Amino acid sequence: MPRPKNDKLKREILDAARASFRVRGYDATTYATVAEACGISRNLVQYHFPKKQQLAIGLMERLLEESRQALGIEEEELRGNLGAIYTIGVCYFEFLLQENAYRTFLADVTRNRDLTEEVLSFNGGWALEKMGREDSLNEANPQVTRAVIVQMGGFYELLYHCLQRGGDIDVPAELHLVMRAFSQALGYTDAQIAQDMPLSTANAERIAAAVSQVNRVLL
Repeated sequence: MPRPKNDKLKREILDAARASFRVRGYDATTYATVAEACGISRNLVQYHFPKKQQLAIGLMERLLEESRQALGIEEEELRGNLGAIYTIGVCYFEFLLQENAYRTFLADVTRNRDLTEEVLSFNGGWALEKMGREDSLNEANPQVTRAVIVQMGGFYELLYHCLQRGGDIDVPAELHLVMRAFSQALGYTDAQIAQDMPLSTANAERIAAAVSQVNRVLL
């Protein structure tokens, strides 16, 4: 069991990485910049987070949790709740895409193929865990794996295109297609999806209010 002081230091490292990601993006954030912000050695940062990608995943885990809380969704509500999972996802990406938030970080993520693949696995795994199907993302269920690669991968390609060219993306509509593909691969019928996850679930005012609340915590 990790000692409390180690947990505290890991949180401090993740907070420093998050602040650097916002200002510098992913590529320009280094172990050295994070270590300097924490007042510790570079080796100590790398000891706790052997792969730099883990720092990015740490930010994403924190953002998903803050999004859930900002939307007023209890953890117990998420199990198999397509609408709640989808709404959290919309809040998550709308936050990242704000002009003064983490667009540079997200652009770096979508440009780095290895990191994108790791993030795709994380995002897909998070959604499937909340859907109660965390064991589905493996070779035993190729349909689900294909849905994650094709639909989530396509979504990240669209993000890359928009971020590089300064375009906009309709997050609720595009993410709804991703969640729909996940659900169909897991055996949900069109009628179930329409009932449990209508596009209107991601109410614009509710999402805007949640993003504003997350801003107060993470910006």
